[in-house]
Amino acid sequence: MDTEAEGTGTEMRFMEKRPVIEKQKIKKVLLGILFVFAMTADFTAISVKAAEHATQEASEGETTPADEACRGVVRVCSIADSELSTGSGFGVGKTGEETDIFITNWHVVVDIRTGAVSDEVYILLDNEAVKRDPQNDTVSLDYSRMVKCKVLRTTQGYPDYAILQSEKKIEGHTALSLLPSEKAKRGESVFALGFPGSSDLANGNTYCAALIEDVTVTKGAISRFTKLQASGGDTMIIQHDAHINHGNSGGPLVNEEGVVIGINTYGFGDVEMEHSAAVYIDYAIEALDELGLYYETKNGGEKQAERMDLRIFALAAAAGVSILLLVFWAVRKNKRASSNRDQRVKEAEKIPSAPDSQTPLVRPGASAIQRTAPVSSPSTWNTDSGMRLQAVSGVFAGKRYAISSRVRIGRDASRNELVYPQGTPGISGAHCELSFRNGQVYIRDLGSTYGTFVDGKKIEPNHQVPLRLGESFYMGQPSERFIIAEKR
Repeated sequence: MDTEAEGTGTEMRFMEKRPVIEKQKIKKVLLGILFVFAMTADFTAISVKAAEHATQEASEGETTPADEACRGVVRVCSIADSELSTGSGFGVGKTGEETDIFITNWHVVVDIRTGAVSDEVYILLDNEAVKRDPQNDTVSLDYSRMVKCKVLRTTQGYPDYAILQSEKKIEGHTALSLLPSEKAKRGESVFALGFPGSSDLANGNTYCAALIEDVTVTKGAISRFTKLQASGGDTMIIQHDAHINHGNSGGPLVNEEGVVIGINTYGFGDVEMEHSAAVYIDYAIEALDELGLYYETKNGGEKQAERMDLRIFALAAAAGVSILLLVFWAVRKNKRASSNRDQRVKEAEKIPSAPDSQTPLVRPGASAIQRTAPVSSPSTWNTDSGMRLQAVSGVFAGKRYAISSRVRIGRDASRNELVYPQGTPGISGAHCELSFRNGQVYIRDLGSTYGTFVDGKKIEPNHQVPLRLGESFYMGQPSERFIIAEKR
């Protein structure tokens, strides 16, 4: 029997000598408690309904999350050898604030003929920045209506992303929140935002429209999560059916909360653009981490969470009223019984008084129980933590593994749980170890030859380094990359 049970046993011996409350008083008390709970239940229902009604009224007339997300979308223009091409992009940073960091596609900012980054990359500020002369098939540029950008990071081909920094923050265009693609679900509604070239021809007098109100929104659903083979280099993509075409490249794919889960890249199918593909946003997140750039992630379902908060608040208020009334009743009852308490204590003097809180309370004649910390049996050491190791690229690309209390990775089958093929470049016999304790994932390099890298930085051997949800690491070379994800 534990300490709390022993204490309860002693307390019951005191209570046995208390006067019995009359049945009529008990009935009154019970009726009073029932009345309190009935009143608080009504109060809870009224509070929840009022809160939900207020929320509904506040939401009337507001824009949708997808519409709000349009404020984060920009039109990107690149110039190489007098050739102009355009695409879309979106801002990252502190959500809802103007920013100078933008994400787009690699193929938007390069000379596609050579694969080199274009001589000039700009963000267009309005519809007057680029003008087309249909008679001569030429365009004229107004550089005062553009902001030049520096390409901070870009891929060579897939996964086809680029990180840009503009010379100044783009007025009116705000940063969007990001969400690792693994947190999206098949069948979930999504929206493709951007500046498709076909929209420029809608009214016949614009070319390279760039205003927020010109952002085109198309709706669809996630068809599947798959891998782009061959030239894609095993790039993970979100296949969806929100229509995109030329000019959408580099724009965000957002969920119903307006949070970015992918970068729209291309369309494919027997019918023109029958299916659409968005590269995992995780690739760009890794680049942002390696560059030390600030961004914000956001979990889905916040609307539901807000409503639950209202319910919890109302229930807490009701419970608080109940507790206060019950405490008031208990205090009054104790005062009435105070005249008898001294006598009860005298009668109970033979019972040892309770020692200090550090000593177990023991009944007379009972032996003290020596306590030790519980020890887990070996069968519980490797229970599922709920965290997952997602292989982004390399030998295990596209596969997921549960993270238990310890997962070792390397080429030696006798020492590792996740075993690489013999001869895999850059991977040691026992390369690194993942562990999970107290709700946190840690990584430790086991003295590997080519090192373990977190956020592009090599970690010291035999040092525990914490890994955040959505954070990535690689072993030996960037192609062997993993990301920390949650259980689906």
